[in-house]
Amino acid sequence: AQRLGRLQVTVRVHLFRGLRELRRRLPPSLLPLLIAMLWPSRVAHSATGVWRAVPVLTAAAVVGVALVALVSRASEEAPPLAPSAERRAKLTRGESSDAESVANESAEVRRSRERALDAGSTFAVRLVDGSGRGLAHAAIIVEPAGGEPGLALRRRELTDVEGRVRFASLPWSVLRVSSDRGHAQEARIDESELTLRASGERLRGRVVDEHGNGVAGASIWLAPPRTSPSAGGVVSSSDARGNFELEAVAPGSLVAALAPRGVSRLATWPGREELRLELAPACELRGCVRDAAGRPLAEVQVAVGSAPEHADEGFPDALVLASVPSQIVRTDASGRFGPLWLPPGEQLVHARHAGHRAACAVVALQLETPNDCELVLDAATRCAGRIVDDAGHPIAFAEIVYRGADRHQRVDLRSGPTGEFAFDLPSADEASLCVRAPGFEPRRFAIEAPRAALPRELVLSRSTWIEGRLERSDGTALGGWSVRWIVPSSSALISGEQVVRADTAGSFRLARRAGTPRCSVRAPFDPLWHPLAPDAIENEGDRLRLRVADEFLPTAALRGRCIGVRGEPCADARIYLRRGAGIAWESARTDLDGRFAVAALAPGTYEVFAESTTPELAALRAEGLDVLPHAEIDLELAPAATGWLRYALRWPDGTEPESGLITVVSEDPARRVCARTQTSGTQRLPVGRYRFHALGEAFAWIDGVPFRIEEDCTTELALEVERAQRTTIGLRGLDALGAGVRRLELFRGAEERPCGSFTLLADAHPSITACLPHGAYRLCVRSTESSTFFCGELELRPERPPYAAVNVTWSSRDDGAGH
Repeated sequence: AQRLGRLQVTVRVHLFRGLRELRRRLPPSLLPLLIAMLWPSRVAHSATGVWRAVPVLTAAAVVGVALVALVSRASEEAPPLAPSAERRAKLTRGESSDAESVANESAEVRRSRERALDAGSTFAVRLVDGSGRGLAHAAIIVEPAGGEPGLALRRRELTDVEGRVRFASLPWSVLRVSSDRGHAQEARIDESELTLRASGERLRGRVVDEHGNGVAGASIWLAPPRTSPSAGGVVSSSDARGNFELEAVAPGSLVAALAPRGVSRLATWPGREELRLELAPACELRGCVRDAAGRPLAEVQVAVGSAPEHADEGFPDALVLASVPSQIVRTDASGRFGPLWLPPGEQLVHARHAGHRAACAVVALQLETPNDCELVLDAATRCAGRIVDDAGHPIAFAEIVYRGADRHQRVDLRSGPTGEFAFDLPSADEASLCVRAPGFEPRRFAIEAPRAALPRELVLSRSTWIEGRLERSDGTALGGWSVRWIVPSSSALISGEQVVRADTAGSFRLARRAGTPRCSVRAPFDPLWHPLAPDAIENEGDRLRLRVADEFLPTAALRGRCIGVRGEPCADARIYLRRGAGIAWESARTDLDGRFAVAALAPGTYEVFAESTTPELAALRAEGLDVLPHAEIDLELAPAATGWLRYALRWPDGTEPESGLITVVSEDPARRVCARTQTSGTQRLPVGRYRFHALGEAFAWIDGVPFRIEEDCTTELALEVERAQRTTIGLRGLDALGAGVRRLELFRGAEERPCGSFTLLADAHPSITACLPHGAYRLCVRSTESSTFFCGELELRPERPPYAAVNVTWSSRDDGAGH
């Protein structure tokens, strides 16, 4: 590995595959002879043992020469790397799994792909840092732009010592290229080489066991910050002392360690400090993937852990809350995968393969016992169509979103240049297909059965627009200002909020929406939105005229400094500003010296609030700050009387949950003062009354436990959490409630207080997702347009997969009073 300049884990995998190929090609009678000659027990350990071993080693050398010749001849007989004519024909016909992502491409795109395959072209990517130096051992991911996520089409390779990586014979014309350093962009296959620039810092870390000793050879797993769409994976390994280094890593990246001796938790690297990863005992998982007929499936993508393509976007901080790093592997020719190293407990194993429906299984892993998993993939039904407008013209590159009852049953793709699309339905249940395109009204199409064909042409209507002008009270245009236009929407496809920027003449354009609007405006560099009074909005048919009062013109400047109890600077604090009774907006961040600046503020009375990102620094607040026109204000925020909160979440057996999202909210005023991802720790807080909230994937939600902080005292808060699982509840029979928005409340057992409240828009997919303990529940659904409501009962059992839909049998109730 050192001579080749590659990772140890890469060399191990190549060596394992080479020996497996060698065993397959050796004659059956030659392999036992070679093992017998090289067996260590044949070599004596006495003083004359070396001389006795000479004949054995000589024979082994002769056999080795024969093996080298055999392997050399086999390599000469191996097919060339360039695709053959037969393979190109399969790719064109769509029979190969590599061609599944291009089923909706036009004839022109297919011809360009065939020309690229005929020429045997390769796509090269080079990843460099800020100085232009290549980054070695970094992950580059390529996938079709706007294609289906999570399919086996995604290719992930590590760069060489010069920061380059080459992908041969890609069957796509437009690619999405991303790196584990957080950068992503689209590129065309005809480009000779694409250069990605990564900006970050050097990450130093150490992998230790439960006794604090360094662990050698541990695989280092890296994922970019949560805002990046690229997936994480292994990029390095620890040295003999357990140390490792990674270049150009963005602060906020997720890091973990994997080894046969254990796995570590996902850690968020804050930057500028050494990271310590402690291994916990792990279980070994192996498995097999077969089709419905029992035949093994090769090259199936198997994912466990918190892979971004399998995370739920509606769950807050989904990747941070997950305790297991994503591990994505592919099955071999016999359909088997593993070993994978995972912590004990219930883990979800998910499998995807082109031409088949996705499958998932929940495996209860135990230490020091064999853990096996078998997944069965059913054949998928093909869904094809064409997106057109009212006149029958094709709509190119429209966004198509498929959502099933299971959160893993999802497909995201775009139509081709001629509006055509095609994909495999990942579910046999009822589902919905949403189509969106710029300038058109989005629309939802129902898929009632797995073989129910959609209309060949899906029609979208063009949006209607309304022109507007932003001006001062004297008629002067306000160029460069932003307009925030909010109309309550009952549709899950149409956003009720529009944010546009006026041009130099103050003109802007909005999509027409029915309803009473709420409008606010913001000047360039002003951090706050200022609401307009209803009489400041003039609607002249297809024209809008917004008149902005002079009091919203930003002319003042604010500079401040945040310090702690002992006068230390409060670095990286979030600064929130609120004018009058408006909404508080994050306006700045403090630097290393605790200083911040807001360049443009409108006159008025402000509240300044600083939320600390470290447990040692308490939240800071200043009320009644009067800002005059053209004023320059210097402000210092210092804490008053403070105390400490020591919190700890524990399972009933006394152990600590793997992960969670902790939030502390003050009661007067009602504002979040801190948010943490550790399930135990300490936090400095100002004196006052608070409520404690906790959210996690494995325990029931803690909804506001009250407590009080006294001066120079420590408040102990030890909470026992109940195990829970995230469950998707499918809803049937909602049509009887009529159209409109539905309000849902979930009750546990005979409790009168709901354990969850939901809002289901008129055309939203009829399902909700909640993290719930096992037991019996009641679900009440009310319609906003009528006084009727339905109630349903369901029971969550441990043997039920947490991501499977639960159908609710509805029964209407009426107590005689219309309630």
